[in-house]
Amino acid sequence: MVTSPLLRLPLEVRRIIYAFALPFATNAPERQAANVLAERLMAELDWAAWANHPTVCNVKGRDAVWTRGCTALLAVSKQVHEETAAMLYGDNKFIVNIKFDGISFYLRWRTSQDLTLNRTYSFFGHLSQRNLLRIRHYVVNVELVDEYTGMIKYNCGGQGLPAGMRAQVRQLVELMAGVENLQAVNINLFHSPSGADTAFGRTSSEPQKGKEEAQAREVLAPFACLREVRRIEMTGVSEQHMKDLRRMMTAPKSKPAISECN
Repeated sequence: MVTSPLLRLPLEVRRIIYAFALPFATNAPERQAANVLAERLMAELDWAAWANHPTVCNVKGRDAVWTRGCTALLAVSKQVHEETAAMLYGDNKFIVNIKFDGISFYLRWRTSQDLTLNRTYSFFGHLSQRNLLRIRHYVVNVELVDEYTGMIKYNCGGQGLPAGMRAQVRQLVELMAGVENLQAVNINLFHSPSGADTAFGRTSSEPQKGKEEAQAREVLAPFACLREVRRIEMTGVSEQHMKDLRRMMTAPKSKPAISECN
């Protein structure tokens, strides 16, 4: 059998060639210019209050923009498929949104007319299990809602809300725990403005903030089951909570496995 000239090249050279053709994700350049004022305000205001502002929530954690490319490369041959799939899924940042009713993949891409479009897909329904296990760079956006909003949007309240969110987070963590060399996990926790507070013009009280902190710890607890994550970033959580999670997520794999975590 005659070997293709492409496959006779060193893998490093083939990867350079693939990179010119495959889709790739980069940080949106307009985000840096558009948020100069926001960054200045965040330096002056309380972070916990500012982080949950609707305008900031719509931008933070969603700054990756894909440049479209040729995915037909994946169908050339088995060897080329393995090499290109490893690059496409393993080298790019994937944004995952977790809500009470499901987990979605947030795709934002730039068109040839320099327009930026976006769409969401079912994370587990749209991508195959084999390709999901190739993803090594995650941005995870977790949205918590209060009981008032939960009853309206999901017909659920009380302890069912954080328990349902925790179950969704655990499903994602169980997948991530099976990934070899998990490189980066960026967790952004959003507390959606209370429906009742918005309707009646109220502001969150100290007891409410304490309740949100307790819910955040309950919902994000499954992330403590991850091990040997290279880079970890978090927003929307307290400093102590961040330190606790980072210590567990960067620990060696000799620590308890996912099945042993509560």
